[in-house]
Amino acid sequence: MTARTIFARRVLAVLVFVLSLFSRASTWAASVSLAWNPSPSPTVTGYEVFYGLASGDYTLSIDAGTNTSITMSGLTSGVTYYIAVLAYDTNQNDSLLSNEVIDSPLTLTTEPLAQAVGLGATASFAVSATGTAPLTYQWFDGATALAGATNATLTLLNVSNANAGNYSVVITDSSGSVTSSVVTLSVVNLPVITSQPVAQTVSPGALAYFNVSVQGTGPFTYQWLHNGTALPSGPGLNFLLITVTSANLGNYSVAVANNNGTVTSSAASLQTPGPPALAIAQSGKSIVVSWPSSATGFTLQQNANLATTNWMTSAYPISTNGTTESITISSPSGNMFFRLFNP
Repeated sequence: MTARTIFARRVLAVLVFVLSLFSRASTWAASVSLAWNPSPSPTVTGYEVFYGLASGDYTLSIDAGTNTSITMSGLTSGVTYYIAVLAYDTNQNDSLLSNEVIDSPLTLTTEPLAQAVGLGATASFAVSATGTAPLTYQWFDGATALAGATNATLTLLNVSNANAGNYSVVITDSSGSVTSSVVTLSVVNLPVITSQPVAQTVSPGALAYFNVSVQGTGPFTYQWLHNGTALPSGPGLNFLLITVTSANLGNYSVAVANNNGTVTSSAASLQTPGPPALAIAQSGKSIVVSWPSSATGFTLQQNANLATTNWMTSAYPISTNGTTESITISSPSGNMFFRLFNP
């Protein structure tokens, strides 16, 4: 700023963003149009525009003469400029600087990406941009503006063949607008899993069986997964475990593929039942010890002293009602301990 005397009349600057781009020597340049209210002082003979790359730090200036608007050219696109204006008179007096305005250029920072999804799936396109708020968005399918598609993200639910096409978005702020690249949404006939594998609870040593049902355009290939790791299973839609061990417990899913892509089923858990619980109840002068009939493979044992390992198979006759197994001890005496043992 020159060393002219400052006089206390503030100029109100209003930035009118008109951002135009042109190419020159592979370097992008920009211009910004600035307009301001004229000073009411009759002694004002001109205006000077100051600008820089930080707020309040103006390293460059342009003398606008008596004009109340100016086009600043040769600016770098994508760079934010801070701008203020002052008025001066013939006696080298300067007004206070106007309010500062910011030229934050509209820049598309993230482009949408092309996608290929299956029928009934969800497709989503997203962009990000910087500029002078508020930014507005309008998505297009070809040349057709999509009603209600006015956010930075476009989400299409339950995609059908009618949704296949070329998508783009126009982003607008007070300086103008930018248009994203055009990206393609392809709708392909991926496999459709119509019946998911079902969780199972089986006893150790028992058989476990998982299967799925699939529709779509074949041929299909199948890859069964145990906790996300591929299994050396056959090529079919069924998976069989002949003898379940603790190493087999976990989650099972299957990846089904055709020539258009792959879909993965939901995960189904395989677990074994927890240890059965013994219940002891008094019935008159008798004691009844019971446990679930589902506790197959277990033997009732008894011991008179927990400090020893002298567990023996109980000699009491076992009764059943279909859901509960039990023994009845008439007029018990001394200490008696029971357990269910799975050898």
